[in-house]
Amino acid sequence: MISEMAEVQKLTKQVKKNYKWIVKDTNLVELLDGMFQEGIFNDNDRELVKHEPTTENKNRKFLDILFTKNKQKAFNVFFDELKDAKREDVVKRIRETEVKDGEIEQDAKREDVVTRITETQVEDEEIEQDAKREDVVKRIRETEVKDGEIEQGAKREDVVTRITETQVEDEEIEQGAKREDVVTRITETQVEDEEIEQGASGNSGQVTSYGVTPNPKLDDKFMLKVANSFSPSSLDIVATSLGLNAKREDVVTRITETQVEDEEIEQGASGNSWQVTSYGVTPNPKLDDKFMLNVANSFSPSSLDIVATSLGLSKADVDHARMANQYSPITQSHNILVKWRNKNSLHSNVLDRLLKGLEEAYDSGTDIDQNKLLKCVNDLKQ
Repeated sequence: MISEMAEVQKLTKQVKKNYKWIVKDTNLVELLDGMFQEGIFNDNDRELVKHEPTTENKNRKFLDILFTKNKQKAFNVFFDELKDAKREDVVKRIRETEVKDGEIEQDAKREDVVTRITETQVEDEEIEQDAKREDVVKRIRETEVKDGEIEQGAKREDVVTRITETQVEDEEIEQGAKREDVVTRITETQVEDEEIEQGASGNSGQVTSYGVTPNPKLDDKFMLKVANSFSPSSLDIVATSLGLNAKREDVVTRITETQVEDEEIEQGASGNSWQVTSYGVTPNPKLDDKFMLNVANSFSPSSLDIVATSLGLSKADVDHARMANQYSPITQSHNILVKWRNKNSLHSNVLDRLLKGLEEAYDSGTDIDQNKLLKCVNDLKQ
């Protein structure tokens, strides 16, 4: 006998295989009252669907919420409401969609892997540690040397062994990899003599690291702020100055996706500054899943990378969320926020930390609906 979980996975797969057609050829708003009456959707779910500007967007939001219910009853009520709306053809098409056992098993395994990864409590630096160490070791081992350099190679091999066997703190390992990358960029950058002597021309740069602790940690949040310090139109020159090739799409894409226009950077001066604070909220409020879902709806899913970075989460965290919920952007955002909450739940000022991270994302150009966010915070005061 098929288990309820397996049946839910099958129904979810059948609906997703017809996702585009359902979005374009139905009006799922007609089903809201029935879904609410049967206890599948709550008031907030209904408002989220109705708030969308177009029918297609409303349909997408409806399906995104349906997938989060994860119960067979939710799909049964969904099908009953479609029949009441004279859309038996939709039910028939979904039910008759073939889903192979291997597809369900594959999704189940993928979800299990994602669950195990997200439930493993490790620091972001730990996640990237092994990959960086392997990359450094591989580059050293693959370096060609001439006869006169054999002795050097042996010494280098010894250094590699000592590096890999030495137990160091995570941030020390990350610093080493970043320092290696900085040295490589500097040594590979070719400049003309007149560029070297630029300081004498009176048009030299004024930014130095004087007074900064040696080898500071340049995390994603720092790099995001650096990206916002120059115009996107200068990207080619910046990339060339850093010794990057125009074909390095991964680097270029990452920088260009974090650019904002000058007027956005200067929002504070224009009167459109950040307005959301925790003033008046009881200390240490409970940030439940519903609250985090409402926060997720205050910004566009396309801004998830910047929001996650501003909150101190890694790109790997975002990739895991997207892999687990490929057809539900709002669920991706919700899961990222829940992950952040779980990692920071022991902090006494968790709400302030959340709002500070969102403010940094806002200052970096993320379009956050402050009215929605203010409503979320005000609800905590009640």
